[in-house]
Order: sequence, then structure tokens, then C-alpha cells
Amino acid sequence: MQITKQNFFKNELMAIAYIAIPIAFSQLCQMAMGVTDTILLGHVNKETLAVGGLTTNIFFSICIIFQSALSAAAILIAQNMGAKKIKEISKVYWTTYVFGLLLCIPCFFILYHSSTILQWNGEHDQEILTQSRHFMVILLWGMPPVIAGTGLIRVILPALNASKILLQITPITAIINGLLNAAFIYGLWGAPKMGLYGSALGTTIALWLSTFILIGVAHCKKDLKQYLYPFAIDFSLLKPLAKLGLPICVGAAAEILLFLFANFNATKLGTDALAAHQIAISFATLVFMIPLAISQAANVRVSYWVGAQKPYRAKKKWFPYCRLKCIDYDIYLLYCCYIPLFCCAFIT
Repeated sequence: MQITKQNFFKNELMAIAYIAIPIAFSQLCQMAMGVTDTILLGHVNKETLAVGGLTTNIFFSICIIFQSALSAAAILIAQNMGAKKIKEISKVYWTTYVFGLLLCIPCFFILYHSSTILQWNGEHDQEILTQSRHFMVILLWGMPPVIAGTGLIRVILPALNASKILLQITPITAIINGLLNAAFIYGLWGAPKMGLYGSALGTTIALWLSTFILIGVAHCKKDLKQYLYPFAIDFSLLKPLAKLGLPICVGAAAEILLFLFANFNATKLGTDALAAHQIAISFATLVFMIPLAISQAANVRVSYWVGAQKPYRAKKKWFPYCRLKCIDYDIYLLYCCYIPLFCCAFIT
């Protein structure tokens, strides 16, 4: 009996890692897009770095908050996988696109008024507010694919045991983002030299490309077609999606907004301090993605056993252990916040 418990413990930890690593990797690649933008803008001037870094960080932070609500789809799919209800999975998948589009509405409202929020917070430099507003308007065109596109695919694939796609595709999209940003910021390879706004345009194009690539690859996989088809939207699923997703969204907001409010307060310290803060906060946000991915992976495994009518397995003592490991990850990864000290050489 002891051997059985040890094997179960080992197998579930491997399952958690199998799900969490691709999720963390894809989220890190998405946040790395903002870090790449910050590094490239740092070679223009400190004012451009301050405005571009601040606005990009606000954009991705708010998008990730709403994107986290889509984890509800992974939970429902995992339950159906455990219950062997394969035909129900496509309904969850296609209905979640509708749910994602609905989430875009409040996300758009908040991001569109981000400069107003900065002004309420005490930022009165009209040049920073104007540039941030124009920068955000360009980025807003990339908001739908972040939430309803890549955001959905990133939570769906691990629940379908197809997380390898994330490991293969997300590095490519991060590289594409870096190349497009460099092209439009500095006017390379025949592209127009747009400076600050070139970063927003490059990021927006990269977000759409990554969405098309991820969705296209997922739908071309023969072993996934049984889960993604037939096309079916069940509006009755919107209620359980909201019931599961919105609390996750609130929990993510409580943590991510800590970084965002630190950004807002940094605007009061002047352009130099704001530029330096953007470097540090970008890396701090990066390391937050790993424990977040572990928690999402735990959701999937719990849901699988609940769907399989074996909830007692979800109560095994390894779940508290995983929570403790998340705390250990937080403590350990705080040291990674010192990385910006070494990365300053690439920016200055």
C-alpha cells in the first residue's frame, strides 16, 4: 500500500510538471515580449523607455488578469476528460471563445482609460499621458488575440495533453516580436522608423501572428480534432465558465495589481526613476508566472479526478505539499529580481 501511495505521489507530481511547465513557459514568453520591448526602447532614450515600458506593462498585466478567467475552460475540459465525455469538450472549447470575447469588453474599457487612471493617480505630465494614450490605442488592436486567442489555446492544450505545442511555438512568436519591434523602432529591413509607436505596432502584429500560428497548429493536429470538433456553441456553458473563471480572475487581479500599482506610483518619481522601475518590474512580473502556472496545473489535475468520480484522490496530502512548493518558488525566485542589475548593461 505504501508503494502505491508513493507511485501515485510521483505520477501526480510528474503530471503537474507536464502541465505547468508549458503553461509557465508560454506565459514567460508572453511577458518576455514586454521585457524585449523595454530593452529595445532603452536604446532610444529614457523618456521613450519610461512611456513604452509603463504602457506595455499595464497592457499585459490587465490582459493576463482577464486571461486567467479562461482557466475555467481547462477545468471543465479536465472534468470531461476524467468522465470520458469526449463529445462535450468541443462545446466547452467553442463556447469559451464567446466567453473570451465577452471578457474583452471590460478589458478594453480599462485599457482605453489607462491614461485617465494614471492622471487620477497623480501623473500630470501631459507629454507622458499623451504618448501613453497613443501607445495604448495601438496596443488595443492586439488585445482580442491575447485574451480570446492565445489566452484560450494556452489553457486548453495542457488539459488535452498537447502541451508540447506550446513549447514548440511560443519561442518562435517571442522571436518574431523582437524582430518586428526592432524593425519598426529603428527602421530596419525597409520598415518605417517609428520609434516609440513602432514598438506598439510590432507587438500588435506579433500578437495576431502568434494567435493564428497557435490555433492553426492545434487544429491541424489529427489527435486533437476529436476534441475540437464538431463546431458547437452551448450558451448554457457561459454560466459555469463565469462561475469558475471570475473568482480566478479576482484572485489573479489581487496579486498582479500589486505590480501595477507600483508602476503607477513610480510615475510620481520622475522620468529617470520610472525608466529604472520599468526594468526591475518587468523581471519581477516574469518570475511571478511560474507559481501561477503551478496553481493552474493543480486546478486541471483536481478537476480531472473530480470528473473521474474519484474526488478522494484530489484530497491526497501531495496537494498541500504542492502549495508549500509554490511558496518555496516565490521565495527562491525573488532572487531573480536582481537580474535587472546585470541586464542594465544591455540597455544603457
